[in-house]
Amino acid sequence: MTLAVAIGISLLVSLTTIPMMAARLIDEHPGEDKHALRRSLWRKTWGAVGDGFEWGFNRVHGAYAVSLAWALDHSLVVVLSLIATIVLNFYLYGVVPKGLFPQQDTGALTGGIQVDQASSFSLTAAKVRHLEQIVMSDPGVQTVTSFVQASGGGMWVTLKPRKQRPGVSADDVIHRLSPRTMGVSGAQLFLQSNQDIPTGGRGGNAQYQYTLQSDSSELLKTWSDKLMRALQTYPDLTEVNTDQQYHALESYITIDRDTASRLGVTSAQIDTTLNDAFGQAPASIIYKPLNQYRVVMEVAQRYQQDPEALKDIYVTPPPSGAAASTSTSPATSASGGGGAAVQASSSISQPTPIVGAVSGVSSSPGGGQASSSVDVATVSGSGATSVSASVAGSPLTFSPTAPSSTSASASSSPTSTGTAVSTTLAGAGIPRTSTGGAVTTATGVAISTAAETMTPLSAIAHWALGNTPLAVNHQGGAAAATLSFNLAPGRSLSDAQRDMQEAIEKIGMPNTVVSGFQGTGKIFQQSLSSEPILILAALLSVYIVLGVLYESFVHPLTVLSTLPSAGVGAVLALLICHIDFSIIAMIGIILLIGIVKKNAIMIIDFALVAEREQGLSSRDAIYQACMLRFRPILMTTCAAIMGAAPLAMGLGEGGEIRRPLGVTIIGGLIASQLLTLLTTPVVYLYLDRLRQPGRRRIPRGLGGAAVRPMPAE
Repeated sequence: MTLAVAIGISLLVSLTTIPMMAARLIDEHPGEDKHALRRSLWRKTWGAVGDGFEWGFNRVHGAYAVSLAWALDHSLVVVLSLIATIVLNFYLYGVVPKGLFPQQDTGALTGGIQVDQASSFSLTAAKVRHLEQIVMSDPGVQTVTSFVQASGGGMWVTLKPRKQRPGVSADDVIHRLSPRTMGVSGAQLFLQSNQDIPTGGRGGNAQYQYTLQSDSSELLKTWSDKLMRALQTYPDLTEVNTDQQYHALESYITIDRDTASRLGVTSAQIDTTLNDAFGQAPASIIYKPLNQYRVVMEVAQRYQQDPEALKDIYVTPPPSGAAASTSTSPATSASGGGGAAVQASSSISQPTPIVGAVSGVSSSPGGGQASSSVDVATVSGSGATSVSASVAGSPLTFSPTAPSSTSASASSSPTSTGTAVSTTLAGAGIPRTSTGGAVTTATGVAISTAAETMTPLSAIAHWALGNTPLAVNHQGGAAAATLSFNLAPGRSLSDAQRDMQEAIEKIGMPNTVVSGFQGTGKIFQQSLSSEPILILAALLSVYIVLGVLYESFVHPLTVLSTLPSAGVGAVLALLICHIDFSIIAMIGIILLIGIVKKNAIMIIDFALVAEREQGLSSRDAIYQACMLRFRPILMTTCAAIMGAAPLAMGLGEGGEIRRPLGVTIIGGLIASQLLTLLTTPVVYLYLDRLRQPGRRRIPRGLGGAAVRPMPAE
């Protein structure tokens, strides 16, 4: 898009503004003494530079005239050199290292952290902080930000500006930190440089990914480990790692169902107890004017650090006989500006009133919701009844009083810290009632109103430590294992592709495990297969346009004969500068097609006009055209080279992505300038002879008469 718009604007400017500027700026006309115009110091200086340039150009022009005459006299040698150039193109394209996009130094790094799979969260956090301190101590690092999660964590690193770390790239910082971070026991940091053009949409602990898929998890685990160990032996690849983590610790609990059945404990109750203790079940939400807080139910953190805490877990069996049950649920709305709605239901042979004062209630203003629970520990006739409850995660305690009635209502005051609450425990079939909050259907766990016997988990189950995967990854419906890796300095993605295939053949991976590149590597393979098609499409488009221009099927081939030399120069320049043949270099090749072919177009146009208007032979016409158009061809080539020089330098943050474009343009223009000015005239003569086979179009000499110059000279 950018090239097309720029060419369109240049076409408009060249047909309008350039003629006007030429008329205004050219001040030397026939009949004027150019030395008389050099009166100022500037004109004298510029005139001296111009005279020196003209002297040098005349020497180059004379040397080109001699070499052109030799090429026309030895046309067979020139044609053979052109054929060798075409063959050399295919060879160089096969040996040049290939990649997707150039590796950039954007001043930012991203890191993935893997820790020992049996590591606790607190231990993982300590290891991540240690890695953060190591990275921060590097002289090229400016800031470090990290986060911790169950399986490790991540890190973002900002490097100092390039002026403050001269000669040190982002990859140099990564390779400098790698041996230092390897010294942290039980943790490994994988750093990669951020890119301006992220591709693939596939995340990992390294820049490139290779995925294995299989229907069998065990088979996938076995061969992914073997392939990872094989790839770690290749010097082309660094930071090889996998996303498979099969060795996390688990406590496998086996329930003695016979014993549990005798004690009246079901598997569902055991599951519920363990989930309440370690599952971090959401209990409620506390709403504040500017924020809200989620209440999570679990045992204290100090009881979650070791599997031995299971010995302290007790399971409550279901109530039996005429035991009462009470259930609670959070209120969906509350009157009086907030508070908690306490609901309870029971089935008791003799209704027992319970009246008491609740202390320690915290309620949110503004009509917020809160969850509550009521535990009735003992009910015995008209004796004292002990009741405990919690509202929004805060414990409530009833102070029992003497029974006075068989029914009461529950109410709460949002403005007091000690809220008076009375609860109705009616007989079977009597609706539950509540005041001070909305009435909803109870969905909580049943709470016994009779004396309960707590059963230790160790009496009805036993447990043992085992291994389990932290996650089972899938791709396309099948279990998948992804290997991530980075490239060593000076290595290309094509080298990694070769190493990957060699490693798979070396370990003898079966066909039941399907593998292939993903993310950036997959896009690289797709672009690599389409590059020849893109080049052929560009050549076909140019041939059609030139065929319309010359109304001939032959002369477009003369123009296209200039391209092989440009391709050789571009690829040789990439090899000399140790740059991969990437998509950016491919753009430079396409751009060269447009720049280089204009040299042949200018020569052929003049030759055809000389044949048609001056009656010159093909050889005399092409010789005169080459000599006349040598100056504009040389000047436009030099201008294009100077324009591509800043790109080839690759200065600035992320400038590496522009270097292949400038290098291919400069290398292609230099090679085409040296070769096409000699091969194009010879190809023109051969193809013109094919166009008119009945007439001899290639005389052996230049002829006795001098070539008549065209008026443009």
